[in-house]
Amino acid sequence: MIIDSTLVLHEGSLTATQTSAAVPLTSLKIPGKATCIPLSIRITESFAGATSVVCTLQQGDSADGSFTDVAALTLPASQLVRGYATGWNALPRAVTQNWLRLKFTVSGSPTAGKVFAAILRDDDEPGDAAQLSR
Repeated sequence: MIIDSTLVLHEGSLTATQTSAAVPLTSLKIPGKATCIPLSIRITESFAGATSVVCTLQQGDSADGSFTDVAALTLPASQLVRGYATGWNALPRAVTQNWLRLKFTVSGSPTAGKVFAAILRDDDEPGDAAQLSR
C-alpha cells in the first residue's frame, strides 16, 4: 500500500464530531468516473463509549469553498473495533468535483477511538491465500 501524505483525510483520535481537511484530486476531471480509486477508512484504535460513527464523504470545487454530501455510511458500535475497514473500498461514482473531505458524526460519549482515512494509490485489501503463487 502506497500512501501519499497529501491524500490523508484523517489520522488519529476521533472522540467528537469533526470534519477532515480537504484533499485535492485536481489531476482528474471527474474523479468518480476514473478507474477505481481506492479509499481506505480503518479503525486503528477501538472506540470506547461511542454508539456509532457516521462517515459522510463530501466534495467541493476548492479547498476553502462549500462542500456537498456525496455518500454516507454508519458504523455501529460493533464495528468500531481495531482493524475494522469500512464498506467503501473506492471512491463512489457520484464524486464529480476535485476536492474531498470526510465529516465524522460521532454519537455517544466516546473516550477513545482512532481512525485512518486516505485516498490510496493501490488497494489496501490483503489478497487471499489462493491468489499467492506457489
